[in-house]
Amino acid sequence: MFLVTKIVHVSNSQVVAVKNAIKYSCYHECCDCFLPKAVDEFFSKQEGQKLDMKALQQEKAALKKLENVKKDHEKRVGGLQKAQVESSC
Repeated sequence: MFLVTKIVHVSNSQVVAVKNAIKYSCYHECCDCFLPKAVDEFFSKQEGQKLDMKALQQEKAALKKLENVKKDHEKRVGGLQKAQVESSC
């Protein structure tokens, strides 16, 4: 952004109005630069959180399946041990 100045004789109210216009212009130019970046960052973080939650849910599901397999294995081993004891008697 380039600022070109010109010296002219104006009243104080006109100077204030010009300063406010410049501040407004600079503010909106900064917002135009900042807002898309902020929106991108927000949605990137949101997408990252969704992926983290999905990974966590998959991990919990895998642990639950593993626990069920362990229980089933113990149940089968117990049944085989019981059958072995009964057949040896």
